[in-house]
Amino acid sequence: MKKIVVIDSGNLLNQNFIESLRLKKDYSIEINPSIPHNGAFVIYATEKTVSNYNDYLNYDFIIKVDPQTKSISNYAIVPKNSLKIRTINMIIEKLNIEIIKGSRANFNENDLNIAEIIKEKKLIEQENKNFHKELTFASELQKTLLPKRYPKEDKIRFASKYLPTAYIGGDFFDVEQIDDDRVAVFIIDVSGHGIKSAIIASLVKTFFEKEIINAPSPKDFFEKLNEEFIRNFRDEDFLTCFLIVLDFKEMKAVYSSAAHPNTILIKRSGLIEELKTEGFIVGMFENTKYYNIEIDIHSGDKFILYTDGIIEVFGENNEQYGKERFASNIESLKNNDIEDLADGILAELLFFSKEPTFEDDLTLLLFEIL
Repeated sequence: MKKIVVIDSGNLLNQNFIESLRLKKDYSIEINPSIPHNGAFVIYATEKTVSNYNDYLNYDFIIKVDPQTKSISNYAIVPKNSLKIRTINMIIEKLNIEIIKGSRANFNENDLNIAEIIKEKKLIEQENKNFHKELTFASELQKTLLPKRYPKEDKIRFASKYLPTAYIGGDFFDVEQIDDDRVAVFIIDVSGHGIKSAIIASLVKTFFEKEIINAPSPKDFFEKLNEEFIRNFRDEDFLTCFLIVLDFKEMKAVYSSAAHPNTILIKRSGLIEELKTEGFIVGMFENTKYYNIEIDIHSGDKFILYTDGIIEVFGENNEQYGKERFASNIESLKNNDIEDLADGILAELLFFSKEPTFEDDLTLLLFEIL
């Protein structure tokens, strides 16, 4: 049996009205005078008793009263001054119809306030559901971007930390073995957040896996990536990235950057350097030129790749973490192995921010030459 819930703050209901409702054997009646509704008289059907205002907002109304209020979905609203038993009988008898004829003159702004509030709540609830579905999808997609295992474990050891923002960003890193002697390490940061950024990151990952094997060098890879990116994405879409190819036969590395934060190199001697090079953001300009830098690598060298979310963390008094504090932290941790180094960097960030969530992804990829 369905239950008709009558909400009336004006004590207008009389015994004849209640008995008239009860004569409809398919329904039981509950009178609830405690729910605020700005003078409107509202009827709706539900499977359970409404005991408080929050419960009341969770259910749909079943009928619209006035054709001129058709933009308001699924409401039955009758002003206090027009409450008639015949009107109620009409509503009950015609529960399956969308509109019961009424006069606009009988409605005032107060009568419609409750409908507008509930309409807005329903829209917000639907938007929230859609938003959370999007976040879940983007989060699952983003998890697939990170490598499950690393190549050349006898030559190189990796450690990583990844803390995604609540809004899901476009950070990711990847490692690919090009041939028996060479390994490519790639990190990117796609502009924006959400499912769009996650999808762009996924497409760039696919491009990387396909093209890196045949790319003559990092700069050539970036030039082709930039060309493809401009062809396929909008002007507001762009990304920063860093790519380094390690040659364990020659013990050399070649790297290039597309406006990405400089990778940190901790040499086996303890000296710390930044790997700097010129290069514009991918997706910004056509025919952009990128540049290769070659360096020697040695057993014991440690590399720290990261995205700008690391240095843009905010702490108390809206103070930014910044590059200087980051460099100082690395200096104090440089003698640790890379797992402890990654843990120490993240611990310092969490201590500085005093917050478990961040406005941007925190992405760290460390590796050590063995």
